[in-house]
Amino acid sequence: LFNDDDSEQSWGIWDVTQTIVQHQNDADYQNISGYIPIASEEDIWDNGGGPAYSEILPGIYKLNYSSSEGKMFSYASEGWSCWVDERDRQCYAKLFDIIDGASYPDDGANVEYYTNGGTRYMEMEIMGPIESIAPDGGSINFTEDWYVSRTPGPMYTVNHAGVVLGELNYSRLDKVITGEFGAFNEGEFRLAFRDDGGSIISTDYPVAVDPLSEVVLNQTIDPPSGSASIELQAFDVDDNFIASLGSVDLIGDDSFTAYRAGSDVTIDGIADETFWDSASWYPLDYVWLPYNDDVAPEDFTGRFKLSWNDHNLLLLVEIVDDVLWDGHTAPLDNYWNDDCVEVFVDEDHSGGNHLYNFNAFAYHVGIDFDVVDNNTSGSALFNDDIEAARVADGNTYTWELAVKIFDDSYVYNGTNTPVTLSNEKVMGFSLAYCDNDGSPERENFIGSKYLPEAQSNDSYINASLFGSLELIDPKGGSPISVEPIAGTNHDLLRVYPNPASEQLYYQLSTEISEDLKYSIRSTTGQVLLEGILERKAQTGSVNVSMLAPGIYILDMGNSEQRFISQFMVY
Repeated sequence: LFNDDDSEQSWGIWDVTQTIVQHQNDADYQNISGYIPIASEEDIWDNGGGPAYSEILPGIYKLNYSSSEGKMFSYASEGWSCWVDERDRQCYAKLFDIIDGASYPDDGANVEYYTNGGTRYMEMEIMGPIESIAPDGGSINFTEDWYVSRTPGPMYTVNHAGVVLGELNYSRLDKVITGEFGAFNEGEFRLAFRDDGGSIISTDYPVAVDPLSEVVLNQTIDPPSGSASIELQAFDVDDNFIASLGSVDLIGDDSFTAYRAGSDVTIDGIADETFWDSASWYPLDYVWLPYNDDVAPEDFTGRFKLSWNDHNLLLLVEIVDDVLWDGHTAPLDNYWNDDCVEVFVDEDHSGGNHLYNFNAFAYHVGIDFDVVDNNTSGSALFNDDIEAARVADGNTYTWELAVKIFDDSYVYNGTNTPVTLSNEKVMGFSLAYCDNDGSPERENFIGSKYLPEAQSNDSYINASLFGSLELIDPKGGSPISVEPIAGTNHDLLRVYPNPASEQLYYQLSTEISEDLKYSIRSTTGQVLLEGILERKAQTGSVNVSMLAPGIYILDMGNSEQRFISQFMVY
């Protein structure tokens, strides 16, 4: 924008694009949507008319035509906005820079949407900042990048590489990476594996992409040793890096949740209590010693579940171990060099040193069920603190443990009363396994959370290295087991957060053949909410704020597909 006047001027560049809001003569206004990233409700407002808008994903607002003239104003938290033809799966996006501290028109708006009440169209208006323009030929510039892709909405974010429809997610337990994306450029998506210093270890698993097709990731991968994060990177046909479409932090995956057991438990190594059916598996896969060593799956594979009752933390631990080894008959003799399950518990999550005190515990449960930790002077037996059992199926061993929880007033060989556990209590917790196939020293030490190499063998000393465990009582009774029904694709539906309080978000790791109907019902089968999702949606949300605390079932389906998952409201 040039200033040919002989005096200084203040102007901003204002770009307007219009779209029709229906298909032919169908008044299907919900099929033409606008999307904007908004950080706060205070950053979106209207003048009494204009498009209807609501938060559809965290921080993402959706707009649709309404038969009234008016305008919606907003300050986008990121420099993008887009239109989507939901029916025909077409996305038109604008990317632009946001200038921190700059002055924007209309009380600070950088994105505006206008609807006309008579002629059915909607405008996307991108506002450049108001800037001073020098006289006699001075100028300012405002740059936008326009992109298209064949993708629906809603989207979590948009950048020069494409559209994030389903965020990158990695299951450590299954070693499967998932996500849903749209590409703006022909080229490749690749996974970059970074260490804890941020350096790229390797780049692998290329996927050819183009703007005409959605990109659905659902792939088994094997991250290289030392991986602290996985990043999805986009490259063009000339192998130029464009941008990252998200990353997954592996080293921060150290928070665990245990739901209250709704029935009595018999510690026998047989997981026949119903609450175990609905508990989630956690992987036991960080090799602490030798650090990041490659361990063959048949040599060791581990996973575990958590629950609790008034005085016990309950664990179900499944270990694949080709050699179950106990080379020391005396229980206090080199117990860490024999096969054992090691349970780290810090009742108040205070962290700190616990080597010769009871600030926290590092219980070693041997294959003969002797329990060893340090007392105030050295190694000692703590057999009264843990009840344990184990059953074998070939090389697969299922351990079941009930761990009494004590605070730091514990007195060895004294009369100690376990802490009464309660809803929302947070404790320090980690789990590990010492694996030895007959060597003089243990061959591997495998834990439940990331530890830096310099501290990979320090959890028995330092409780600050423990993960975090939250106890949840669903308040509506015991967790239920939703048995998979033939044809329901039970494992393809992810819901979060769980428990939820307001919005329950869902993500489907498969393409949807047609629009989905949903219902939310109680555990007794009463239908409490139902509706039709606005499109063939692989991601979206349902408002559950009107539901009382308790356990519910989300049932989604169409004529060809069905998905079911349980969730909790608190």
